[in-house]
Amino acid sequence: MSDKCDNVKYHVTVTDKTDSRTALLRAMELVVLEKGSRNLSLREVARTAGMSHAAPGHHFGDKEGMIAAFAREGFARFAETMAAGDPDNMRGSAYIRFARENPAHFDVMFRSGLDTSKYSGLAEGAHGTFGALVQSVAEAQAAGIQPDAPTEILALRAWSLVHGLASLIIDRQLDDVVDEDEIDEVIQAILDSRPR
Repeated sequence: MSDKCDNVKYHVTVTDKTDSRTALLRAMELVVLEKGSRNLSLREVARTAGMSHAAPGHHFGDKEGMIAAFAREGFARFAETMAAGDPDNMRGSAYIRFARENPAHFDVMFRSGLDTSKYSGLAEGAHGTFGALVQSVAEAQAAGIQPDAPTEILALRAWSLVHGLASLIIDRQLDDVVDEDEIDEVIQAILDSRPR
């Protein structure tokens, strides 16, 4: 994963005490980009932020609390991205754009193993991911695309497609297959090939 961080400085500057929580979250982003959410170390996050090793515990309680705060931030960004997405492709491009622009958040949201039910508002954010896709599929059905098919099944199919494609893209598995500027065309081609 280190190739994702080539152009990133590995130290976050804290300007004042009110900024330290945000600085820790930005430092966490750098660490997740380099090592992945499952290999996250609070000491490394603190070191990257230029703070004492006790700082993450002070602000977030423990490692899972920090992961939850970062995931909550990610789900909020995701909701904004999906809301602005193109309903003509069931917001598939928006989903993939979110993953490409927020790979650390994507990792923490979907790969960290976090129990979202333990944190206020987080389960709702996680369920909102699927809810946004169900809404997009319902809009597509209203426009005549597979109007008689079960909406939730189509949403699961769409989610599997865009989530899998997003994962392949941010893991750089498609670098030799699809050019960066062709991603949106590929998404549209896949969606256009769906049964009607």
